[in-house]
Amino acid sequence: MIKGHTFFSPDSNFSHIKQKYLCAEAFSIEHLAEIVRNSSKTNNAQVLDSSYFFEYEKVLGKLFKDIPNITSYHHCHEDASCPGIIKLKENTNSMWTNQNILKVKTLELRTYAKNFSKTSSSWLVRHQTT
Repeated sequence: MIKGHTFFSPDSNFSHIKQKYLCAEAFSIEHLAEIVRNSSKTNNAQVLDSSYFFEYEKVLGKLFKDIPNITSYHHCHEDASCPGIIKLKENTNSMWTNQNILKVKTLELRTYAKNFSKTSSSWLVRHQTT
């Protein structure tokens, strides 16, 4: 082992998967799961159906605005006393700019947040549009 590196046992499992994957043909997610299962005695793959995944963009898009050119900002600051306002700056020498990201009123956002924290998965399912 190279000095300064540690051994992480799951790394070897990923190596086994990679070796099997490079020699196989996977045409579906079920094929890929089978490759993972057959790569080692300790590897197991479980295919989840789409009901386990949420389209957060559809839910959060109703509450928040997009930030234009978000990748150009390298500093971000939020203050609890100003909900919905994000302070952004591009680099250490630039000036802070305020961006209001709320599409809804602060009170409505607090109601959404309370519902979300109580029953996050059912709240998302109720507000998810298919």
